[in-house]
Amino acid sequence: SPLRVEGAKSLSLISRSVQTARGLSQTVFLSKTAPLELGTSLQSNMVLRRAAVLALAVTAAALVPTRLTTSMGSGSQVAYRIRRKRLSNQDKGRMRLNVFRSNNHIYAQVIDDKAGSTLCSASTLDDSIKSENPKGNDQAAAAKVGVLLAERAKAAGLEKLYFDRKSGQKNWLFHGRVKALVDGVREGGVTI
Repeated sequence: SPLRVEGAKSLSLISRSVQTARGLSQTVFLSKTAPLELGTSLQSNMVLRRAAVLALAVTAAALVPTRLTTSMGSGSQVAYRIRRKRLSNQDKGRMRLNVFRSNNHIYAQVIDDKAGSTLCSASTLDDSIKSENPKGNDQAAAAKVGVLLAERAKAAGLEKLYFDRKSGQKNWLFHGRVKALVDGVREGGVTI
């Protein structure tokens, strides 16, 4: 008996069309065309091949990720390069000097990126610095924080550090209070 071709609406209907064309039923869902009567076995083989190719093409297109989703992450290449650079510096024996500067105070810490821990820290809120200089937002206070951090780093056995200019979400310029803090660390005897 002849095969009848009707309109297809989804991938599941197309995949069922391959099964139905083999003898389970005489209705084949192929495309959104008007019903078509096919009488010869040559024409029914062509319909079966087209249905199989269409089903494979739709399935393959659904499985292949688009280029946009694989290469356009949320800045993943930049973050990856920064992480790789931090770990390579640590392999050279240098720990990361992280600086945060607010309007009123400045904070610094030495970070071990492999262990994910802070080795030592200092800020203008420390008692020794706050008693000498109650105003914590000037370069003199930042230099004292650097010297205090150098003392604590030496006590922890650290002789080499590197300044992380991309500390957190802010890209601090090597200028003003940040420069005074790093110069204070250098004065304390730690190599940066």
